[in-house]
Amino acid sequence: MEALLRAFYGEEHLLDEITPEEQLRCEFLAIRKIVHQSEEMRLRLDAYLADAETLAKEWAAEA
Repeated sequence: MEALLRAFYGEEHLLDEITPEEQLRCEFLAIRKIVHQSEEMRLRLDAYLADAETLAKEWAAEA
């Protein structure tokens, strides 16, 4: 998780040490922890997911 966060903030070379599968697993764990610990996130989760779906559809249309 630390390497992934450091890569996000500029130490991209650390991604070479993390498989794509492990990156995805860590991302899901981080999102789950944030949602679990934040009442605001829990209350707005459906809206956030709808926004994410819209963004994914826009990206797919551009590809």
